[in-house]
Amino acid sequence: MSDLNIWHHAAGPTPDAVNGVAQTVWALGAEQARRGHRVVFLADGSKRQITDAEAMGIRLLPIESAMAGPRPDILHLHSVFIPVQAKLAMWAKRHSVPYIVSPHGAVAPQTLGRGKLKKSVYSALIERPRFRHAAAATAVLDAELQEIRDFAGDRLPAFSVSNALNPAPTDMPLIDCEDVVFLGRLDVEQKGLDRLATFAEAMPDLTFGIYGPARTGTSLPAFPSNVTLHEPVWGERKWSVLRSAAVYMQLARWEAFGLSIFEAALVGTPPVVSQEMHVAPLVEHWGGLVIDGDRPADGVGKLRSLVRSRIGRTPLPEIALAAAALVHPGTVADRVDGVYDFVLRRP
Repeated sequence: MSDLNIWHHAAGPTPDAVNGVAQTVWALGAEQARRGHRVVFLADGSKRQITDAEAMGIRLLPIESAMAGPRPDILHLHSVFIPVQAKLAMWAKRHSVPYIVSPHGAVAPQTLGRGKLKKSVYSALIERPRFRHAAAATAVLDAELQEIRDFAGDRLPAFSVSNALNPAPTDMPLIDCEDVVFLGRLDVEQKGLDRLATFAEAMPDLTFGIYGPARTGTSLPAFPSNVTLHEPVWGERKWSVLRSAAVYMQLARWEAFGLSIFEAALVGTPPVVSQEMHVAPLVEHWGGLVIDGDRPADGVGKLRSLVRSRIGRTPLPEIALAAAALVHPGTVADRVDGVYDFVLRRP
């Protein structure tokens, strides 16, 4: 399949946006462009951003400009609860353009429960109809498929397609770093930072590093002295932190994917995750550690043993290879091509 005109929305004007969804959409879009597709990101951009995107084979266009020009073969809408996507979906339906929805984990019941009244009204009036009129949906992992069906019904065709991640750099300097690290939003409830604090308190012989921006209005737990809070890290510094830690730990109460979990795995650092997370079966298969975040007595010994086994912090190639096989942009683009082919062949 080649030479399709593909529009993506919710990518942002740069490939290094803080938004994890935007990063994965850029990785996918660049691979699609490399394969000969005409890829458009519906986003405003500066002259420099437009030039940088074109160097990757991607065109940035404001929505109104795009809708006034030639129609795409496929419209691919990422994330949820973005009002302009309702307008795009209606435009696509009116012009017989098939569109695909990729919520990237955002229809989990716990996420929908936040701001429940506002989201329930918006979902009933706008978001569920937008999903139900879509040609197909994609889930980042198998477990998200049921969440999509619960939200939109069983008639919407849904496919499991991982997020795309660019390969990790090959030369990352080792740095002084804590034994256990977490990278992400400091959302105490979702990311389980209170759980992490409990584990850290039970393990004063280990050091813990938390890297990320605080959620507005969030009160952080009282971390013990062996926990250090850092500003977010990006680029080479981020990869060095992930590479230099003994383990990457995330005890989220819910999480569809977990970008930093896969990034840690890509550099051969074993992830430690809570059993509720969708990625838990994969982590267990890779040889990482899955624990009950609410029962530190059951997990402390296993975590300590794993950290102590990481003397020298030598990367674990089996973990890196397993993660890369799932998230490499080429692999993901193959799966997305299959979804597009399904959609375009439907009567």
